[in-house]
Amino acid sequence: MRNPGYGASEQLVEVRATAPAIYLVSNDLTRSRGVITNQDGTVNAPLTPGKRGQTLTIYCTGLGAVSPQGDLFAAQAPLTVVLNKVEIQPTFAGLVPTEIALYQVKLTIPEATPPGIDLPVLLRQAGGDSNTAFVAVQ
Repeated sequence: MRNPGYGASEQLVEVRATAPAIYLVSNDLTRSRGVITNQDGTVNAPLTPGKRGQTLTIYCTGLGAVSPQGDLFAAQAPLTVVLNKVEIQPTFAGLVPTEIALYQVKLTIPEATPPGIDLPVLLRQAGGDSNTAFVAVQ
C-alpha cells in the first residue's frame, strides 16, 4: 500500500549474468590500485612489482555462475584479462577457496609486457568490461 504523502519512484535495473569488477584500494597519493597479489604473495605495488613470466592474482567480484573443476569452482562464462591493452587468457578464473562471492583471476604476465608502475588492467567477460585498475610490472 502506497503512502500518498511520500510519492512514488521507478528505476529500471539491468540484471546480467556477469558484471566483473576488480576490488580497488586507493589513497590520495596514487591511482586506484587493484587488490592484486604477486606470485610470492606480496601486494602488487610500485615498490613490489610483479615479474614478467610470474603469476598475478586479481581479486574481483561478479564473474557469475561457477562449475566444479577439481577442488576449485571455475567461472562458467569465458573471461580474458586486458593488461596494457593486450588481451590475455588467464590460467584460472573462479571462486577463492573457502570464500563466498570472492573471485580470483590468475594471470601469467607475458614476457613481452613492458615494465611500468601504472599499467592498466581490466577484466573482459560476456561483452562487458570491468573497472580499470593499475598494476606494477618489473
